[in-house]
Amino acid sequence: MFLSCDADEIIMTIKADNEDLRIEADRTNYRLQVSNKPFDKTLHEQKLKTMRREMGETEWQSAIDHLRRTRGCADEAAEYPETDPLLVSRGEEFHPELRKALDLWGHTEEAGRCRRVQGSHWDRFVTSIFALPYDPLTYFAPFAEYRHEDKYQPFYRRYSIKWGEKKEETLFSQKDRIRLAEGIIERHINADALEAAGYLVGQMFALHDPKALHDLRHSWALHWTMVYQPLHKIRYYFGEKIALYFAWLEFYTKMLVFPAIAGIITFVYIEARQAATGTNQQGYILIVFAIFVVVWSSLFSELWKRKNGLLDSLWGLSGLHESFRYRPQFRGTKSYHPVTDVEEVTFESKTKRHRAFFVSILVVTFMVGIVVVALFGLFVLKHWINDSDNLENNHISAKYQTPLTFGVTVVNAIQILVLNMVYRNVARKLNDLENHRTDAEYENYLVIKVFLFQFCNSFASFFYIAFVKRIAEGSCLYEDDCMQELRDQLLTLFLIRIVVGNTTEVVVPYLKYRYQLFAERKAANTEDKTGHNYIEEQAKLVPYESNEAFEDYNEMVIQYGFINLFVVAFPLTPLLALANNILEVHVDAVKLCFVHRRPFPHPAKDIGVWFYILRFMTYIALGTNSALILWTSDLFEDQDGTVRAFSFVVACQVCLVLAVLVERVVPDTPHELKLLQERFEHIVNVVFKGLFEGDNSNLNEVAERLDLEIYPNNQWEDSKQHYA
Repeated sequence: MFLSCDADEIIMTIKADNEDLRIEADRTNYRLQVSNKPFDKTLHEQKLKTMRREMGETEWQSAIDHLRRTRGCADEAAEYPETDPLLVSRGEEFHPELRKALDLWGHTEEAGRCRRVQGSHWDRFVTSIFALPYDPLTYFAPFAEYRHEDKYQPFYRRYSIKWGEKKEETLFSQKDRIRLAEGIIERHINADALEAAGYLVGQMFALHDPKALHDLRHSWALHWTMVYQPLHKIRYYFGEKIALYFAWLEFYTKMLVFPAIAGIITFVYIEARQAATGTNQQGYILIVFAIFVVVWSSLFSELWKRKNGLLDSLWGLSGLHESFRYRPQFRGTKSYHPVTDVEEVTFESKTKRHRAFFVSILVVTFMVGIVVVALFGLFVLKHWINDSDNLENNHISAKYQTPLTFGVTVVNAIQILVLNMVYRNVARKLNDLENHRTDAEYENYLVIKVFLFQFCNSFASFFYIAFVKRIAEGSCLYEDDCMQELRDQLLTLFLIRIVVGNTTEVVVPYLKYRYQLFAERKAANTEDKTGHNYIEEQAKLVPYESNEAFEDYNEMVIQYGFINLFVVAFPLTPLLALANNILEVHVDAVKLCFVHRRPFPHPAKDIGVWFYILRFMTYIALGTNSALILWTSDLFEDQDGTVRAFSFVVACQVCLVLAVLVERVVPDTPHELKLLQERFEHIVNVVFKGLFEGDNSNLNEVAERLDLEIYPNNQWEDSKQHYA
C-alpha cells in the first residue's frame, strides 16, 4: 500500500499464493483442463519430477492406480495410464472418426510437441473458417472441477509461469489466477458495493504482466499481418469473452473475402456494361449478386455457430452456467424463497419498474423523432441546393452545387455519430432507471436499446433515398437515378464512420492518458520511474469497462448492416468492410495492449444477444435488397406496380426458403463434436466424480447369487438350503 506520486490517492496491491488459489478453486468447484497423458515423461518431465517429490511415493502410486483402474490402458504394455487412451495412443484404431475430426479441429496433447505440416495458405485459410487452425499450446481435453485430494493432482494440466528469473509450473493460468484472486477478495470485501456507495475511488484491476504483454504487443498488436489471431494467448491473458470477440472478428473478416470477390466481379461487370451501352442500366447480375449475399449471410451465421461450439469444447465452456450475482446498483427488498428458504432480493415495486420501462419507450421514441426531424431538415436543404429554380435565379452557383451537396452528406454523417454518442449515454441512464438485477440482464437490455436507435439513426437516410425520395420529391439527384445517389450516400457515410471511429477509439484515449501522466509528473516535479510509478501508471490507464466489448460488437454489427441491407446499391461495400476489419483488428489489439488497463478475464460461451441481432438483420436484408432491385434500380422500371409487388413477395419467399435451407443443411453441432462432448462428460464422471469406477472384479462377492435353475413345483424349497 502506498501513496500516489501526487499524494491524493492510496494504491493497494493484493497477491494470492498457490495454496490460497487451490483453496478457492476447491471451494468454488472451479473447472480446470485435464491432461490427456498426465504421466507421459516425454511431455511432462519437469512436472512429474516436481509432483512426485511433493506428493511422496504412496500418493503418487495411488494416483496412477486410480487412473489405471478408472480409465485403463489402451495398450496393456504401456508403463503409464492415460486419461483418454483411445483418442491418444490408439485413436486411429479404435475411434478413427473422432481422431480424424480432432486432427481437423486442432490436435491432441500428444501432437503438441511436434510441428505439424501446415499445408498451403489456402488450406490454412479454409481450415481457419470451417474448423480451427493448428495451435501447439491448445488441445482438446476434458475440463473437470478442481478436487484437492492428492491423487487427483497429476491429472490436471500445468502451465509454465515465470516470476522474474524464477520459472515454475502451476495449475492455474493467468486468467485463472485473476478470477480466483477476485473470488477471495469478494468473500471479504464487496468492492463493487463500496465503489457504488462512493467509499472506494477507482476500480480493482489486474496488473499487466510485462513479459506476456510484450509478447502480445509484438506477436499480435504490432504484427504486420492479422490473418491468424493468437487466440490461445489472448484467452490466457484477457479471458474467453475478449478472445471470443477476436475469434468472431477473425471469422467475420475471412468470410468477407467471398462477398468481396463477388462484389468486385459484379461492379466490374456493371461498369463495363454501362460503358459499352452508354446507359446507366445495372444489369441482371444484381439479382445473382443479391441471391449470393442471402446465401452467404445465412452460411455466415450457421458456420459461426459451429465454430463457436468448437471453441466452447476446446476452452471448456460447454455446459457452463453464469453464476447468479446481483448488481451492486440493484435496489430491491430482501425476502426468502417460498420453497427453498434461500434469501433473495426482489424488486421493490413492479408498478415502479413498469413505469420505468414506459419512460424508456417514450424517451427512445422521442430520440427517434429527433433523428427524423434532423434527417428531414438535411434532405430539405439538399433538395433546395439542387433545385433548378435556385440555379436559374442565381441563388446558388452551379460550381458550388456538388460541394454543397457533399457537405450536407458529411453533416448527416456527423449528425449520426453525435446522436449515437448522445443516445448511448441516454440508454445507460434509462437502463439504470429500470433497475436490472444482474449484469447480463443489464447488458442485454442496453444492447437492444442502443441497437434499435442506431439502426434507425444509421440507416434512415438510406431507406428514404431508396424507397421514399422519388415519391416525396419527384426525382433524385442523378437524372432520376436514386441508385446512384444511394451509392454515394452509402460510400460517404461508411468511409467517414471508419475514419472517425478508429480515431476516437485509440488516438483520443491515448493522448488523454499521456497528458494526464505529464500533468501529474509536472505537479509532483519528478520524472522518477520507480516500481510504484509503474503500478500507478497502470492505474492511470483508461479502464476497460464491460461496455468496451459492447462498443466493439456494436460497431461491427452496424457495419454488417451496411454490407447486407443495401449491398446491391454498391457491390464494393464488402471489400471496404474487409479492408476496415483488417485495420479494426489492429486498432482493437492496440487499444487493449497500449491504451487500456488489463480487463478482468470474464468467461463467455458465445457472443450473446448480438448473434440474434445479426440474424435479424439477415432477414431484413431479404426484403431491402429485393425492393432495391424491383423499385430503386432500373431493371423493372417498365413493369407496373402490381407486377412489382407480386415479384417482391415471390422474391422474399424464395430468399427466405434459401436461408432456411442453409440453416437445415448445416448442423449447429457436428456429429463428431457431440460424441467428443459426451466422451469428455463420461471421463469426468468416471475419473473425478466416481460415478462409475470401472472395477467390477468383486461384483460376485457383494451381490447375491441368482438361482436360475428350473424346479418342479414342490422342490424349489429344498434349493433354498443349498444356496443359503
